Amino acid sequence: MRTVLHRSEKTTLYLERGPDGPVVLKVLDAGASSRWDHLRLDNEFEISRALDVPGVRRALRRELVDGRPAIALEYVDGVPLSALVSRDAASVAECARCGAELAGILGGLHDRQVIHRDVKPDNAILANNGAV
Repeated sequence: MRTVLHRSEKTTLYLERGPDGPVVLKVLDAGASSRWDHLRLDNEFEISRALDVPGVRRALRRELVDGRPAIALEYVDGVPLSALVSRDAASVAECARCGAELAGILGGLHDRQVIHRDVKPDNAILANNGAV
């Protein structure tokens, strides 16, 4: 069974609970059919499956979802940072801690010559264990 987690201009993220546990499926939408869109998804898969950076979820596999290209990503149980900030539930100290942790994660990516091109609160998960 799949549940929609997030929709963007070119992709939809689904939570899929399977026999091996939950995964996130990042699926190219029908409107994202250019060669460039497919190359970007392939590139994201190749880079993220090889990364070993704490706080960055890994790509697990490529697949087709309803005939559309997709990648399966590790699932992180938590909420986007945007949900925490938008409901004024976070203290200044908690925001500073999350910001510092996120900066460290981005530093780990940069050390490996990887640049995340879409850093925003919707794309960072505050895990139930408190880690970003």
